[in-house]
Amino acid sequence: MRGLYRNGIEQSVPHTVIGRATLSSGNPRSVTVTLTGAAIFTSNTRYTSTVSGANATITNDYRFLATYTSGSSFTIASTANRNQTVGFICVGN
Repeated sequence: MRGLYRNGIEQSVPHTVIGRATLSSGNPRSVTVTLTGAAIFTSNTRYTSTVSGANATITNDYRFLATYTSGSSFTIASTANRNQTVGFICVGN
């Protein structure tokens, strides 16, 4: 991957992580994603993620919030109080 910029500055060693996770029970429903090996980012401020519903027909306006704990861990929470699988794409360095 080439040409990843943050605030106009090209980032060194950029990479992308793509995956799926299932939200746990509770309100709000959430899941903690743990990255390992080459998927780990430098810190919690060095990457961003896009999250969406996966493998399901979603008929309501559900929103997902990613909270970045560290370069190797983030939590996804949903406004929908139901079990569902989400897909995520994270990009950074």
